[in-house]
Amino acid sequence: AARCAAGHRARARAYAPRTPGRPPLRRSTAPTMADFDDDEKQYADPPESMKHHRACLRCGLVKCFNQFYRDGCENCPFLELAERQDRVQSCTTGIFDGIVSVMKPEDSWVARWYGVSRMMPGVYATRLEGEMPPQIRQFLHDKRIVCRAVPPAAE
Repeated sequence: AARCAAGHRARARAYAPRTPGRPPLRRSTAPTMADFDDDEKQYADPPESMKHHRACLRCGLVKCFNQFYRDGCENCPFLELAERQDRVQSCTTGIFDGIVSVMKPEDSWVARWYGVSRMMPGVYATRLEGEMPPQIRQFLHDKRIVCRAVPPAAE
């Protein structure tokens, strides 16, 4: 066996020796993105570009207008934003302050602070301003669904 400068024998293996009574070390079994089926997406899409961001008035999810039009809001399927330009326009806002990316909402104190701990992982507005149309507001009220948006300030 080879000896190092201090005169000790160098181990032939680069990993730790097996301890009696313990199973050998194995590779991590944590799921990767390839393990998830695209039909059962586990996260909300991040914004595709750095311009024209909008935030869902109900949950605060931030995406581009085209993404809301194409896919709708992953947290609010009942708003039926997909393929409805009028709904995207009335149920999202471009007036918001700051964004926060949340990867594990159930474990994040930041997600709890901003009220998105039960939402999908994604990009959220920290504070948003706007108002839903009256019929949608009434629907949300009847279903006891809370809206994160703050009504616009009167001038």
